[in-house]
Amino acid sequence: MCDRLAPCLFLILIFAMTCPLVAGANEDSLSHLDFEECGQPEGLAPWGGGPPETLGLEADVVRTGKYAGRIVRDAGSPREFSTITTSASAGIVGKRLEFVGWVRTKDVDGWAGFWLREDGPSGVVQFTNMQRNGLSGTNDWTECRLELPLDAAAEKIMFGVILAGTGQVWADDLELLVDGRPYVEAPKRAMIPTVIDLDQEFNERSGLTNDSVEPWRVESLVLMGKVWGFLKYHHPLVTGGERHWDFDLFRGLTAVLAAPDEAAAGDSLTVWALSLGEPAPCAPCAGPPAADAHLIPDLDWLDNSARLGTALAAYLLRVHAARPMGPQFYVETHIGVGNPKLSHEEAYSQFDIPDTGYRLLALYRFWNIIEYWFPNRDIIGEDWDAVLAAFVPRFVESQGQVAYDRELLALIARVHDTHANKEEAHSEYALDLIADINGRSEYDCIIGAVPHTEYLDLDASGLSAMLNPGGLLADLKGMWRNITLDENYRRWEL
Repeated sequence: MCDRLAPCLFLILIFAMTCPLVAGANEDSLSHLDFEECGQPEGLAPWGGGPPETLGLEADVVRTGKYAGRIVRDAGSPREFSTITTSASAGIVGKRLEFVGWVRTKDVDGWAGFWLREDGPSGVVQFTNMQRNGLSGTNDWTECRLELPLDAAAEKIMFGVILAGTGQVWADDLELLVDGRPYVEAPKRAMIPTVIDLDQEFNERSGLTNDSVEPWRVESLVLMGKVWGFLKYHHPLVTGGERHWDFDLFRGLTAVLAAPDEAAAGDSLTVWALSLGEPAPCAPCAGPPAADAHLIPDLDWLDNSARLGTALAAYLLRVHAARPMGPQFYVETHIGVGNPKLSHEEAYSQFDIPDTGYRLLALYRFWNIIEYWFPNRDIIGEDWDAVLAAFVPRFVESQGQVAYDRELLALIARVHDTHANKEEAHSEYALDLIADINGRSEYDCIIGAVPHTEYLDLDASGLSAMLNPGGLLADLKGMWRNITLDENYRRWEL
């Protein structure tokens, strides 16, 4: 499911499906990826994947040995593609990762081939597949190969066989190679723990249970979110990865939420921020942004001593003046592109329903990512500071999964951006984006986010045909405000 605290990908339609089973291969099984050790013909272990009803072992069509892996899809198959999948640890030494093997196809309408991905602590760090040069139609055994640089940030390698569309695919004699040699021969990498590994204090809960917030305290919590985000991207102890800044937020929130009045809350915020200490001298220091910079953060508020207090305002200005150049722990740039790549943003997926501290973390994280890194921030048509103030009490008071999910959707909608990538949607969230809605059915949820003509033309019968009984219609743009659905369906509107 979609990680509760990660900035959620905005989808138009969410298909009712379970996450595909991914078998984690042990080192012994990685030495024989040719399906010979899978056991009974109806099983694939140590391989996984899904949907399971489209996968199997093949004893009659093989390249070598007794078995090959098989994918069979027709027009009635679940989802739009099937994968045979396994994984391996990325804790190895090497420069080049290869996934090689042989594929045979019959009557493929779409494409078939391999996919290869490297995951870090915050998501995908490298990805490739054969979509552009995949096999279609009918082909005899064909050697296929994918290659990626072995990323230093990777923790897990995911790879497998894919059929996007319909037809039959067989795979055999698969190998995972590191610098041209079998994966199992690669030397192991010494994993250096980060502060996220070392600071475990709030892994189980933040310890904050507030279910309401006084109107006067909202301003203190707004400033907490803004100061937390500023220090995250500017103070060298945080940018250098020496502080678990998510957990440090909980330490500061504890005092701010317990303060008896606004003055005491402000004092608590100041004490918490200054506890980071003075920034070390920077060499080199970051200079002013280039004249043609597309996105410049709005930092005029740093000089507002009436709002922040004299001590806090002066401290933040000193931090800004001493901000260092170079890589950061929580953000880096994509090589060759230059756009930001967010790092070490833990998903905390162990929580079905985050507590108050984790809900505020979700709000502050999302708000600051948009504030500092979203290229369309200045054209979303919202007062972004006012959005933070509006959602602080809403996130504190969102008790239960449904209420919290509703507030997440409402917050995301305020960005007014519906860009999405099909591969990312599947790899990150196990969700499928679909090209059209004709003949679609069995959805648990339909989210109306973009008023395309095709969606505007839907009537009650069309929406009912797509939704499962008890399904949710989330109308973010009011497209279906005048449509009445019967009591078998739930609905929610902004």
